[in-house]
Order: sequence, then C-alpha cells, then structure tokens
Amino acid sequence: MHGYAVSESKDEVDGSHTLSWGKGDFKFHDNYFGGEPFGGRETVFLKNKPFWICTYYGYVIDPKQSALAVYKFLKKSLQLVNAGFPVRGPGKFSEGNWIYEMNHQGDLKNFAGHEKIYFKGELAYKCRFQGGFVDVWRS
Repeated sequence: MHGYAVSESKDEVDGSHTLSWGKGDFKFHDNYFGGEPFGGRETVFLKNKPFWICTYYGYVIDPKQSALAVYKFLKKSLQLVNAGFPVRGPGKFSEGNWIYEMNHQGDLKNFAGHEKIYFKGELAYKCRFQGGFVDVWRS
C-alpha cells in the first residue's frame, strides 16, 4: 500500500506536495495542496497513460479540534483500505473516541462519495471525493 496513509511527500515549487509510486506498467501519482484545508488529485497510469483519477477536498470542521490529531486518525483509517472499493478507507472504523465513516455511490469506473471523522460523537472532519476512468476511448 502506498499513498498519503504511509508515504512521505515531496514538496513542489508551486507549494503542492506529491506522492508517487510505481510497479511494472503501473504508476500512482497523488498531488495535493494544503494541510488545512487540503485538496488534490490522485492519478493511476498504465504504460504512462492516465486511466483513473480521483479528486478530493477535505477540512477540519471544529476549530477547537487539533488538525494534527484528526489527520493522524485519518492516516490510520486510510491504511484499512476496503478491497471492494480501494479509494479511501473502510466503510466504518472506530478507535477510542474516534470514528471514521466513508460512503460512496458507484464503482471504480465512476464514483462520488464522502468521508467523515467524529470525535466524541461530534463531527470533526469532512472530505468529498469523486472520480473514475479517464481517456478510455482515446485512440
């Protein structure tokens, strides 16, 4: 598994951050802006041609909540990838006072969804994402 949950990012000159990984004919590229809030795009390439994309935007809701604590729990949640929909984290995960929830519509070809984190029952974080296949009919 590679990406935000387990990898270190490279700082870019435009102020963004990039995570990259590759194996064989496949490459994964995640470029995002921010910390708090954040937004970005993940792209999967096959033989150097893009074929899948996911865009996302997320933020901490509660200004009293520590963004570092929220994102620490987010990273833990994202490491529990759902094999049936390996885009974000599992449908639900809890640990101590934290709860992560992810809901989506569609499949890897075309999807939209959101994830939320609750702390002690209060909404602390929200992220929207969408994506699917790209350039499948390009000759």
